[in-house]
Amino acid sequence: MIAGQRGAALVAARPGERGAALVVALWIALLAGSLGIGAWTVADARLSAARGRADAARAEAFARAAVEVAAAWFEDAERGGLVAPPRLGEVQRDLRAIDPDGDGAGRRWSAEHAPWDVRYKESAGADDLFRPPDGPAPRDRFVGTADRPDVLLESDGSGSAVLLRIAAVLGAPSGARVERLAFFGPPRGGRPPTAPGGTELATIEAAVSWPTAGGTRTRAAARGEVVRVEWGRLDRPLEIAGDARLLGAARWARGEAFVAGDLHAGAGTWHGWPGGVPWRMVDAPLRDDENGDGLDDDADGDGAPDLESFRSAPGSVPDPWWRARIGGLWHGGPPATGPCAAPLPFGPRATPPAPPDKQADRSGLFIGCPQAVAPAVDPAWEELARLGRRGAGLAEGDPATGGAFRIDGAGSARALGELPDGALWWVIPAAPRGAVLELPAGGRRGAWCVAAGDAAMSLARGAPRPLAAPGDPRDTRGASRSGESPDDHLPLAREAGGWQPGRWKPPAGLPPPERWYPEPAEVAAFEGLVALPGQLDLEGPGLLLGQARAGGLRLDGSAGPAEVRAGPFARDDPRTRPGPPGAPRIVVRGIRVVAAP
Repeated sequence: MIAGQRGAALVAARPGERGAALVVALWIALLAGSLGIGAWTVADARLSAARGRADAARAEAFARAAVEVAAAWFEDAERGGLVAPPRLGEVQRDLRAIDPDGDGAGRRWSAEHAPWDVRYKESAGADDLFRPPDGPAPRDRFVGTADRPDVLLESDGSGSAVLLRIAAVLGAPSGARVERLAFFGPPRGGRPPTAPGGTELATIEAAVSWPTAGGTRTRAAARGEVVRVEWGRLDRPLEIAGDARLLGAARWARGEAFVAGDLHAGAGTWHGWPGGVPWRMVDAPLRDDENGDGLDDDADGDGAPDLESFRSAPGSVPDPWWRARIGGLWHGGPPATGPCAAPLPFGPRATPPAPPDKQADRSGLFIGCPQAVAPAVDPAWEELARLGRRGAGLAEGDPATGGAFRIDGAGSARALGELPDGALWWVIPAAPRGAVLELPAGGRRGAWCVAAGDAAMSLARGAPRPLAAPGDPRDTRGASRSGESPDDHLPLAREAGGWQPGRWKPPAGLPPPERWYPEPAEVAAFEGLVALPGQLDLEGPGLLLGQARAGGLRLDGSAGPAEVRAGPFARDDPRTRPGPPGAPRIVVRGIRVVAAP
């Protein structure tokens, strides 16, 4: 008993010791709690930062998408867009600063001298804000700055409904807003306005706000440049970098054929070509008073002015736009000597002179006119296809299944004829070197752009297409370019079987739309652009409505008439941006996040 009590006394703590142990325990508990609170605080801060970064990323993506939606307002009307463009009453145009060199500095338009003392699209119609012309007049160019843009829409202004529609079509949550949409000049900064693949038209800046879980708003802004896609001289039905061989009833129509190499066409072929209007030299039509003495010319000395005799001759002109420029020789045609010579000159100016003939005047054909030719396929078109822009795609040949292609090199293999119609297709063949790629027609529209090799197309089967002849012929005064509204023009009157030309007239602005000469529908095997660096074989009978652009051409009309005719999408109307049917007219480059205003 005594021993047990002594043992208990030995293990029992003294009163002071019991207090010290309690203090230590409390400190340990407090330290553990502090560590737990600190860990929770760090975790919560990290979670909040993650939410903030996610909200910022969503806002930035929202701003980028808003730039894309607004850029579609520059597209051709046939392609439309997700949101209709604003009308004049829904935008501000009074803030504009004049900054043509794009250095970011400029004065308010109202303080400038003529011709810069105008707002953007000063005399535009209600729906013409983003339509051509794209210059050079100051009222038709974007030259403003980011803080004083040419065109501005704000969420608290008259354009609020347009900005709300943009947010809606992008699927933004309730509370997400496009606060500001500004259009101003591209940042040239000493670089040329023509960027690789096109011409810079404008910069678009979209400023947005995005709701957060905490009730605050995250703001972001993005910018991008609107670039016009350059499709080249689509007013030329033929643009051939090498030789062109025309067989049987083969011909071109409604524009200038450009052949950098030799032309092979025998008498049985060229006698069937349509007659045009008289030409004096390449890119310079014949005028009534060429020597400038105030009197109409009479080169043959018969007492009657030459062009008046032409206009009063019986019949009508089959194709007033028909002409050709051949860089090399003409095999099968009349001889011609000297640079840019006309083997079939205008009758009164021929040796010996001959009466003018409306049905068979082919004085617009010139031989021995070498000129640099652009590549048949533009690398910028491949970029469009690889970017996946609406109306553009890439078809990559599948080596495992000959003749089949995969969109963007993925998915199921299919024939070219199974690809969606009405688009630009950049085609990469997988066939062995030397094989000829068969391009489908059958009434399709769009653009076949073949990256490499040769190709063939049958024109035998097609679909009815509405036609429209080009506007009045234009006199570019020796310049190799498309006609424009400031050029003198040749008024035409439609007659059965052709056209009746008048006298050349000075510029009179744009003709009304009905002057674009609508014509009856006609069956076309393909409408659009066919382009490739190799040889293109077109087998008739049939019509290609548009342009053939290739390294070499064989147009075979042995089985019936085979024709390549410039299409209505190429007409020289500055109110449109030309391009193949369904293909993109603009692209947005360099979309980047910028500081929110």
